[in-house]
Amino acid sequence: MARLKLPSVLHVARIWRPTAEGVSTQLIALSKSSPPFSYNPLLKMVRSMLATKTSLAEMEVLIRHGVKLELAQKSYLEIAPLLAKYFSEINPIFVHEVSTRSYALSRELRVPFDPPMVYGRGRGTHLPIFIFWKNNPLTEAQKGLLASMIHEMVAQDPDLDLASTSVVDFSAPRGAGERTLAETPLDDLPSISRSDRDEMLSVLVAGYKLALERLQVGARASEEEKVHRGDAGQADLFL
Repeated sequence: MARLKLPSVLHVARIWRPTAEGVSTQLIALSKSSPPFSYNPLLKMVRSMLATKTSLAEMEVLIRHGVKLELAQKSYLEIAPLLAKYFSEINPIFVHEVSTRSYALSRELRVPFDPPMVYGRGRGTHLPIFIFWKNNPLTEAQKGLLASMIHEMVAQDPDLDLASTSVVDFSAPRGAGERTLAETPLDDLPSISRSDRDEMLSVLVAGYKLALERLQVGARASEEEKVHRGDAGQADLFL
């Protein structure tokens, strides 16, 4: 059976739709067609790039030698000039790793919150949230949900509570083909009430449960079809 995954708080915001049916459709589509590559390796590189003030040329060498999958390498190289621009405007006093936290969507369902770092600048610390997806940038409602979840996480965590936070978005604006760099302070993102956030999350959890039920039904139907054909449990003669 295809697996349902909500890899991060960012994915929760991106997958959210106004109805459980819409959420279910998104989750089932993702479970049956996984993304061709992940941006996680780039996120892991970002912290060391900032700490060492890596140049654009050095970034490109690291990506070309360290990323073998062609599509991933192409996407990382698109992002590299924007990352270099972002880093050039920061002179951090320190760069620290942030351990993974989790966010409770419901009593049974939790998702990771895994920002790559915090860094010190001026008199305070800063927590950047990177968005590397190129297409389908977040809607205003999705941005509001993301901001509300991150506000809650930061406010409840003594290690993060003193950090200013921003979303650093490398996606292409709707209707545009090229990526841009847009850094938005968390407080400037659309604001939603706690009750609205809770309602949005309840829709997402309902959509998750609906998708899970549908995948389980589909898996049972597939097994029953195998039994009907008489090939359930047969060994593959070509193995």
